[in-house]
Amino acid sequence: DAVAWLYLPTPKGVTLHATRDSPVVTNILWGGSAGGTKSFSGRWEIISGCLFTTRDDFRAIITRRELEELRRTHLDDIVSEGRRICEALGDKNAVKVTMQPPLATFERTGARIVFGHCLNDGDEEKYLSDDYDIYHGDESTQMLWKQIVGIQGRVRNATKINRSGRMILTTNPGGPSHDESVRHFILKNITPAE
Repeated sequence: DAVAWLYLPTPKGVTLHATRDSPVVTNILWGGSAGGTKSFSGRWEIISGCLFTTRDDFRAIITRRELEELRRTHLDDIVSEGRRICEALGDKNAVKVTMQPPLATFERTGARIVFGHCLNDGDEEKYLSDDYDIYHGDESTQMLWKQIVGIQGRVRNATKINRSGRMILTTNPGGPSHDESVRHFILKNITPAE
């Protein structure tokens, strides 16, 4: 019998997924060339969390700078991926995707993915009312560092309920927060307050 894969990670994607249960790797800057499956792998890392969570309040957020980028890279795909997940589970309501607001809800687990965009300074404030288990800032260096830090500040850890928050920033070089990303993740030249 042939196996129909919902998601088959690329070798690059395997490196991201290998960090999933690490107690020390919770904030990740994951770079690479264009077309290297960073967005795709990051989205499926979050989908996996939504499908297999043991908590009913699992929340994730995926952001891009512009709404149109968010549509082309994530929203168009989550609709078809949601359909395939529903078919595989034999439940047409297993994943519900709405565009207003951009949201994917996983009915069996109660998990949610919020899709956000931060074009202007202050746009991150739209996403600060929720707590998140995972924040995926896609093409993150195109956003302002203030926006990244604002959303990352809503990623929560709570060992009492087996909650370990993670931030995954995927990017190509360049953009408004390139230097801050290099300083924080590569040079690690930060103060104790930061």
